[in-house]
Amino acid sequence: MDTIAEHVFDWIEKFNHELSRSFPDILRRFPLDKCIMDFKSYDVVDFGGRFISNKLKRNFIRIKHQYGDNAIELYLKLLLAAFISSTLESEQFSSLPEPIKELSRQWYEMVCSDFSNQPGSYYDHEKFAYCLALALCSLKALPIGGSWYIEEKRCRKSSLLKSYYSNEERSPGNLPRRRKINVALKTLLVKLHLYERLVSILDNAQPLQSYYFIHTIDRFLPRFSEENMAIAYMNIAELLEQNPQVAGIYRRSWFLDPALKEMTPALSYLWEVPTRNGANLFRIGPCDKVLIQKAIGMSPVRKKLYKSGKYIPTIYAYIWTRKDVIHWAQEQTYAKSIHPEEPK
Repeated sequence: MDTIAEHVFDWIEKFNHELSRSFPDILRRFPLDKCIMDFKSYDVVDFGGRFISNKLKRNFIRIKHQYGDNAIELYLKLLLAAFISSTLESEQFSSLPEPIKELSRQWYEMVCSDFSNQPGSYYDHEKFAYCLALALCSLKALPIGGSWYIEEKRCRKSSLLKSYYSNEERSPGNLPRRRKINVALKTLLVKLHLYERLVSILDNAQPLQSYYFIHTIDRFLPRFSEENMAIAYMNIAELLEQNPQVAGIYRRSWFLDPALKEMTPALSYLWEVPTRNGANLFRIGPCDKVLIQKAIGMSPVRKKLYKSGKYIPTIYAYIWTRKDVIHWAQEQTYAKSIHPEEPK
């Protein structure tokens, strides 16, 4: 048993003991193995989905209401630790490329450290940081280096090129008429517990393709750099070679906007490397209020240009096919073999 596995085993023992002592029937009423199975079986379709099904959310809410804040905190910590333990013993983990395995181990060590250092409020299924921790501990998402992680998602290609709205923007005054109808219909289907069933039916009716979606881990923003991005692409290329069912990379963000080259040239590598090597860049549409604040909040220059009307934060996306990603990675490997770095 390696050091991480031993550490995780100790945490599992601790959380189990505390739950059994303070809430004797909680694990009988809400079995952890069933929770793990439900989480793993939930398949997020299309862009913008979350990691946790409505069924699991309802169970977490019941635990909090019936047993209190301390119970749900311990339960959610135990869930993380159990996922790490299960993942380390899985064939899926052992078959990952070595760089991805090492990055995953680093993540698991950080999660164990968080058990002692994060406030109880961190362990909340409504908070994305916790949901992401679950996804990375269960292999539903993978760290790829730098500031980034990927999810494999099955999507209709047309959906990758559509605009989207954040929850904060989903008010009647902020949506076009057709979008208002779509949001109202989805809300009704969710309330009737029919939405996930409908998505499943559509899955079977229309062909889907798998892509690796790249996302940013907020707590790793200091690692956001051109060098780390190149390492991340190399890691994705290894995963693509192992997984022929994945069609390529998909990414969308306001920082893929080519207009940024004039005001923030240091970010241009984010779209120039893929597009110079076969990726297609698409304009998705203007940012919502939340993303506008992110785009201008990180740069006084962008903020000034936005206030003067000379910059409108806009979302762009690219699709980089598996063939082109792997070819790019092979070229990088070849270039390094011809011109190896001199020892410092």
